[in-house]
Amino acid sequence: MKTIKLFFIGLAVLSVGFFTSCEDDEATTGPTIEFIGGTYVDTDATVTEDSTFTFKWIVTKGSADLESFTIRLTNNDITGYPVTDIDPDLYQGQQAITPAGTGVYEYTFIATDEDGMTDSKTITVTVVSGAGAIITYTDKIIGSYDASEGSSFASVNGLIYNSADAATNSDKIDFVYYWGASTDATIAAPSNAAAQTVFPGITSWATKNATVFGTTSITGTDFDGMTDDSEIVTAATGLTASNATTLAVGNVIAFETASTSANASKKGLIKVVAITGTTAGTIEIEVKVQE
Repeated sequence: MKTIKLFFIGLAVLSVGFFTSCEDDEATTGPTIEFIGGTYVDTDATVTEDSTFTFKWIVTKGSADLESFTIRLTNNDITGYPVTDIDPDLYQGQQAITPAGTGVYEYTFIATDEDGMTDSKTITVTVVSGAGAIITYTDKIIGSYDASEGSSFASVNGLIYNSADAATNSDKIDFVYYWGASTDATIAAPSNAAAQTVFPGITSWATKNATVFGTTSITGTDFDGMTDDSEIVTAATGLTASNATTLAVGNVIAFETASTSANASKKGLIKVVAITGTTAGTIEIEVKVQE
């Protein structure tokens, strides 16, 4: 009888150990933050200083009930945070922000549960100046390589330079024009390899500005009505091409000047007004560029 009792006691101890082991093996999880997109900021973004943007989120509990939520800027909780009166299972919220000025702002969102476990997410918002003044150049006629007109354009002053003058003012030249055998009417950066083949003298320039270009859906009427750079900034962001080819009358091309330009890092638009001839022909353009 004593042996039987000891046997069952042993089984009981083993059972307790087994269930305790199972409980210990269960992984505990912390809370999870998810952001809502659409009209809300849910990833790194760039906004203007005169705008208001909004974050919207959902926090889901893990193993333990939710306890608090906060938003920090420069390691300090922003006004109204942390919040502790939240649903223990699911917390949804949103926060509108009006930036204090231009700069880079890192907002860190932290959810904490009753066990002290956290989830943390950071969104960087770059605030740029609002709509700025622009300069408009009209009636600019640029020649291809066989034309008598100059082929180089400077956005810093709106002047068109011939080959000799362009060489001594290379930092001012943002793009050149030529009629290409396969690209027809073409505007290209001095850094563009094809442009340097067409105009071999560029290879000896002290500065070969790497202007970038991109197509747009902007109409000529829209272009004519622009009085500030608000639409220009949008159209000329994220450009990568070193030329704009097969141009046609009515096209509006976006560009951004190089950091080496005399008119450094300025965004602008080029409207094609007229194209005449080919290798000895010209292109007439209008340009709007940030002041």
